[in-house]
Amino acid sequence: MPVHLSRREIEEALDPQTVRVFQLLYVALTAGVLIVLGMVLVRHLGLGPEGKPTAGSVSLIRTLSGVNGLGVLLAYGLGQIFFRRNIRAAQSEPDKNASSLIEALRSAIVLRLAIAEGSALLGLAVCFLGTADGTLREFPDYWWNLLSPAAFLALVIFTFPTRSKLADVLTRPAD
Repeated sequence: MPVHLSRREIEEALDPQTVRVFQLLYVALTAGVLIVLGMVLVRHLGLGPEGKPTAGSVSLIRTLSGVNGLGVLLAYGLGQIFFRRNIRAAQSEPDKNASSLIEALRSAIVLRLAIAEGSALLGLAVCFLGTADGTLREFPDYWWNLLSPAAFLALVIFTFPTRSKLADVLTRPAD
């Protein structure tokens, strides 16, 4: 039977430096998404090349938009499944300790954020391509591709790690 760790034991292992490492992971992954978003906006505002959209480029953006929509659903569904599976596996280890749980949580968070970041970057790539020849100016509906980075930013905001949030994840059942 697995050993149950108390919340106090877990919080003691979550020292400020450990929590800071979690926070830096979030900041680093978010910075990449924000930098690419800035590039898309700069290019759209006319500081990059512009042309006239062709039927081929519009078709490409349409196809990539569909892939992005499916990618968002898969990314967040699979990200949550993998996250819970990793936490559940760590919690069920018979010889677990607070440090092993924290390491499992770090791995689970990196995996979930990386999958979500990939989805966000795909949406941004579609927008970046759409700004190249004016496709997004003529067909502004394709700006909906920015929902994937918006979903990533929402995930970051709502799950940004604090000592209390990390302890909550590790002390509640991962079902």
